[in-house]
Amino acid sequence: ESCGNIDCPNNFYKCNSTKCIFKAYICDGKEDCEDGSDESYIHACGRPPFRCPAGQWQCPNVTERCINLTTVCDGKPDCPNGADEGPDCDFDECQHQGGLCSNGCKQTPQGPLCLCPKGETLRADGTNCEDLNECDPPGICSQNCINTKGSYFCSCVPGYILEPNKHS
Repeated sequence: ESCGNIDCPNNFYKCNSTKCIFKAYICDGKEDCEDGSDESYIHACGRPPFRCPAGQWQCPNVTERCINLTTVCDGKPDCPNGADEGPDCDFDECQHQGGLCSNGCKQTPQGPLCLCPKGETLRADGTNCEDLNECDPPGICSQNCINTKGSYFCSCVPGYILEPNKHS
């Protein structure tokens, strides 16, 4: 027997099963609806592109493998295919091209890599940094995510209190 239409409050998503979940749970990689509708292709859920964490370097031609940036061009192969070493490590373009990067520079086998401080990411120009939007993709906070310069914070919809973990 049906109880009629169920409306979900703002900031909530109605699962196909009529359960209400926070919109932040959509496309977060976990099925929060019993029917999995929150992870459906309808929402264009797809895995975000792989990125190494700050201070790490992605091994070229190796799927989702990162090594510490400090071990790149250190004379010892750390990537499974040894791609973190090579003849281009010997030519330090970071020193030869002063002012190449706005923040810092590290020589890699593919040439110079501009570095950014925590909370920032490299712009498409490859030399300047910009604020990283930690709220994109959603899911880092259980309800509301507010991006700030170099960081972010989570907040709750009215009627809820933020847990000590500051995320849910």
